[in-house]
Amino acid sequence: MSGFFEEVKRRKVYRAAAAYVIAVGGIIQLASAAFPAWELPNWSLPLVIVLLSIGFPIALILAWGLDITSQGIIATPATTAPGFHRRRNDGITAEILKIDPVRNPIGKGPRFQALIDKYGAKA
Repeated sequence: MSGFFEEVKRRKVYRAAAAYVIAVGGIIQLASAAFPAWELPNWSLPLVIVLLSIGFPIALILAWGLDITSQGIIATPATTAPGFHRRRNDGITAEILKIDPVRNPIGKGPRFQALIDKYGAKA
């Protein structure tokens, strides 16, 4: 599991999460002061909080896959040397998909079988 946390750190997901929490805190403070002054309905502030909460996992997913650089927004580059953790995690994923082919219809397809063959998941 340490490989996962190393990857999270490398992709700067922690930084994005902290920035999102700080920004959302400011937005909620602003909304809680402004909404009563604008005489908005009482349900509008909880709606804003729920929408911002829904945005948190979306922000983490985008932080995992994208980097903001001086050249613009680019895809996060893969590691130069994929290590043991990547191979083990792919094998575990293949094993999980193989276990439940009913809920996972791709569990019997040719691509899946290639994944099973490559990472050695047992039938």
